[in-house]
Formats: sequence, structure tokens, C-alpha cells
Amino acid sequence: MRQQNNKQENITQQKKGRYILLLVVIGVLAAGGLLWYYAVRENDPAHTAVLRIGEEVVYLDELNFNILQNIDSMELDMEADTSDLEDQYKEDLLHMVMDYRVEAMVAQQQGITLTEEEQSTIRQDAVAFMGTVDGSALRKLGITQECIMRIYTNRYLAHALEEEATSDLEVEPQNFCTLYVMFFPKIQMDEQGDYIRQEDGETPVMLSEELIAQRKKDAEDARAALLDGKDAEEVARQYGVEAYSSEQSNLAGSFEESINGYAESLHEGECSPVLELSSCFLIVDMLEEDDAEKAEEILNYYRSDQEKEIIGEKRKAWYQETGVSEEPDLVGNTWKKISLYDFTQYGEE
Repeated sequence: MRQQNNKQENITQQKKGRYILLLVVIGVLAAGGLLWYYAVRENDPAHTAVLRIGEEVVYLDELNFNILQNIDSMELDMEADTSDLEDQYKEDLLHMVMDYRVEAMVAQQQGITLTEEEQSTIRQDAVAFMGTVDGSALRKLGITQECIMRIYTNRYLAHALEEEATSDLEVEPQNFCTLYVMFFPKIQMDEQGDYIRQEDGETPVMLSEELIAQRKKDAEDARAALLDGKDAEEVARQYGVEAYSSEQSNLAGSFEESINGYAESLHEGECSPVLELSSCFLIVDMLEEDDAEKAEEILNYYRSDQEKEIIGEKRKAWYQETGVSEEPDLVGNTWKKISLYDFTQYGEE
């Protein structure tokens, strides 16, 4: 009986030993699994923090996408030392990401939301972008459709905020005209069309009174030819003043003072009287009175400049409103180690 009890105790001890060993093995495997998980997670761009924007964190996948999307427009020469240029591009990219993130925060605080159509467009654009880059590159950089959609959503919100900030901007319509301005100098000119000056380097050398009188007559004869319908460039060649005369296009009222009044009052095919200035006689010939398409193009540039100025001022207030510093708050050394040159191998297909 005692022998049987001893045998039973031995079996129990063996079972306990195997159970403890199993627990140890499971513990080792679990620890190894956790180490592997955290090692993989640490190297995952979607979990690698690079930049803090207030309470928000920007991860490497978002910055990788912004670099990839803009790399083709960067003037990086693989064979030249453009380290300063690369540093400037990296700085610009950081501020671009910070700007649309801060503006997206403010937009959400103001209750700005995206329409279903905009959300659908974001999804379509994300899919379209992924189709332009090799899948292995996207996986390596941690760029997923969800990552792109998140970035596009923030950009849309930022754009909506900027549109609201500039909605009151009005640019007065103006005429864009093209003139031919014909000069008859009263000053000696060199072959490059520059004034010949006296020994003091400042005072121009005037023509003789006789030559000035001839220039005035030439100007009057040229004007008569223009009124007869002759081509302005042909008339300028005929009187030897083509080197000093030219076609000029701009918004009416944006020329030099002596021309502005005629730019605003002349109709197509009309020309001004012979105007006498201290340095020349000149004629303004209206070639095209109102180029509406060109006027709109220039006014759009002007409007864009005005919008940038307004947004620049508003942006300072938005940073203050969110309590975010305008200086990048980097996390670790990840951003410093990134080289934009590594992204030139991807590009868009």
C-alpha cells in the first residue's frame, strides 16, 4: 500500500514538473512575442512618432506620404551637394504639415464638416494615388489608404477654413490692354538702348537741338502713319526706333504715369498725340483695348497674393488659438535621419 502511495506521489510530482516547464515555455514564448511585437511596432512608420502638434502626434507614415507626394517637384541633384536645399525642403514640409493640421483643428472647433461628396472624393483620390506608386514602396513607407484619407481629410478641412477666412475678399475688375509704345529719344543712346552719360556717370548726353527737332518731326510723321493704319512695328523700323520701342501689356492704369491716361482712354486702333517728356517724344498706340481672359488671369494672381496675405495673418491667430508653437516640436532623431534622396527612387509611375 505504501509502495502504491509513493508511486502515486512520483506521478504527481512529474505532472507538476511538466506543468511548471510548460508555464516557463509559455512565458518565454510570450515574452519573445511581446519583444517581437514591440520591435515590429517600433519600426512601423504608422507607430513611429516624429512631430508633436499641440496634443496631437504626427507619425512617420504621414510625413513619408507628404515627401513622396512632393518629391518630384524638389530640385534635388543626386550628383551635386544640395544639402542646404534638402534641409530647406524638409523645413518647408514640416511647416506645411503643421499648417494644415492646425487649420484642421480650428476648422473642427468651428464646426466645419465635410460633405458626403467631399468624403467620397477623398476616398477616390486616395485610391487613385495608391495606383501611381508601387505597392512594395507603399508598404515599406507605411502608407495605407486609411493614412492617405486621414491626411486628405485634414487638408480639406484646412482648405474650407481658408476659404471662409477669405470669403469677403473682393478684387475690382479691370481692363487688360496691349499697347505699342514708340519712343523717339532726345538723349544719345548706345546699341543696348541705354543712355550715354557724361563723365559724372549721372547726367545723360542730350542730342543737339537740330536732332531733337528732327526727332519730333519723325514722331509726328510716325503718328500719321499709325493713323493711316500702318503696323506699329513696321513704322518703328522705318524711323529707326525699333530698338527703343516695344509692345507692352498690362492692366490699364498699371503703366508708367505718362502712359496710364491713354491706356485707360484709347480704343483699339487709336493712338495718342505725340507726347514730349524730358528724355523723349513718345506715341501710345492701342493694339488691344480689353483682353478679358488675360485680365482675369492677372486678377487671379493678384487675388491669390491677397488671399495668401490674409491667410498668413489669420494663421498666426490660429496657432495662438490652438496653443501650438510655430516652431516644430520634433520627437527623437527620426526626422533628422531622413534623407529626401531615398525617396527619389519611388516617384510616381
